[in-house]
Amino acid sequence: MEPRIDFQVLSFFKIGNRKIKYNCIKEIYWQAPETDFTLYCCAGVSFGDPGKAGVGIIARDCRSQVIGTLTGGLGITPSSIADAFAILCSIEWDAFNGSTKVIIQSSSNTTIEMFKSGDIPWYIRVRWLKVIDKFEKMELLHCIKEVKFSAITLATNGVGLKAGERNIHIGRPPSLKRIELPRVAYYYLC
Repeated sequence: MEPRIDFQVLSFFKIGNRKIKYNCIKEIYWQAPETDFTLYCCAGVSFGDPGKAGVGIIARDCRSQVIGTLTGGLGITPSSIADAFAILCSIEWDAFNGSTKVIIQSSSNTTIEMFKSGDIPWYIRVRWLKVIDKFEKMELLHCIKEVKFSAITLATNGVGLKAGERNIHIGRPPSLKRIELPRVAYYYLC
């Protein structure tokens, strides 16, 4: 019986066996918000820490329809500041749109907990306090990045913008090829 080709390759390069951490694969689903709520999936991206950064936000209604997108440039900043600005921009954009029930999703659990506890960073505290009272109900939720890839795509596009520059698109922009869909399985390694 001939050994498998992958073992032959490992032997040829004298790599040998390596132990790897066992990874499990989890199936997750994206959900549209409840009726009367607007869902903002937001992401902050920084290429380097600090590095050139951007924010991306996609707004969805209870029928899973894309209401609009926001892409913004931040200049050179750490990823933690990019995540905080993504949440702040989501809240400000929603206050401008006039919705009073909002769900904000971010994959940065640290930033979500910081906003929930009221420990808002000094550099955005005044802007946060200016808009926070306009909401009847607001939920800040952590989500896995695998179910908010459209916001990450928008944030990556924002890296190419100048600091303070924003692009707002009503509806789904042509540049956003894929969006999250309900009842579709997405997978991540745990």
